[in-house]
Amino acid sequence: MERYIDEVKRNLQTIAAKLTEQAREWYPEATIRFATVSYRDHDKDIQYERTGLPDKLCVAVQPFSEDASIIENSLASLKAASGDDFAEAVEDALSILPELPWNPVAAKCVIWIGDACCHGWVKKVKSSGPLQTLKGLDFFPEGCPCGVVWEDALDGCRTMGIHIAACHTLPSTKNMSAVQKSLICVNRLFFNKVADRTSGRYIPLTDAKLLPMITLNHALTVLDVMRLQEAVALVAVSRGADLGQIAHVTGRQGFIHKIINELGYKTRKSVSDGKSLRLSFEEVTLQDINDAVTGMRKFMRACLARPCEEPVGQAEELLHLFIAAIDILTLQ
Repeated sequence: MERYIDEVKRNLQTIAAKLTEQAREWYPEATIRFATVSYRDHDKDIQYERTGLPDKLCVAVQPFSEDASIIENSLASLKAASGDDFAEAVEDALSILPELPWNPVAAKCVIWIGDACCHGWVKKVKSSGPLQTLKGLDFFPEGCPCGVVWEDALDGCRTMGIHIAACHTLPSTKNMSAVQKSLICVNRLFFNKVADRTSGRYIPLTDAKLLPMITLNHALTVLDVMRLQEAVALVAVSRGADLGQIAHVTGRQGFIHKIINELGYKTRKSVSDGKSLRLSFEEVTLQDINDAVTGMRKFMRACLARPCEEPVGQAEELLHLFIAAIDILTLQ
């Protein structure tokens, strides 16, 4: 893990500069903010109360800042260390993410770098043989001792429109025992679940040098998701009369899909196998349109989730645009 953290430290300024340059091609006033959420494991010798709140001793947050050097300094103090069991307090860190002060109109990207699942995950994985042995290696087999539920944490991320790139750091499997290989499979399932639940991506990672490019590409693909949402909404509003003649929601989305592709719109897609990485522009699919509509609803919910923070400026404009578009797309 140490080499992955070091790679981010060395390249954060470059990543920030490239992201800002790319984002401003579409949003001239765009700014890039970084934050870090670091975590360690629970102490097996402490008797925890099940409050449903994350353990403050396990999670540390460096708040959002446009100054990448501040984040570099926070990363400088991070040290990777192995715990006494195979699971970590991942759910505590995940539960923090929706509570961060995200900009409502921001492309909300998280790069999670880890090698272990949360406590209690093995109980959800049905298997036999070596996998059963792993249950005895989890000091908190019933889940987080504080009562934090990983599913609820991911639901919060999904509601806020947070996309997680789950970077699963993988060791060499040469000379590994059956139990160790089973452990990797257990962790892979959890990382995939986190990515799926947040419309992110699972990335098996064996080369630390890929991490800066993964960070950049993930942010750019999420930015394209936001751009597509806005494009779909604009088409829906401008072609409302035509859409009103189409009886079903699926037909309306198909009509928008046709218009978007006629306009030559493309989105960036990132593919990694842990050893190589590529980013290419691809045609918008019907599933992309469906995801964009879902994303608009998430944006609306995210705005409503913080009633004390009224959306203003661009956020207010997008909110009204998305509300109008959703009304047109779902009107029976």
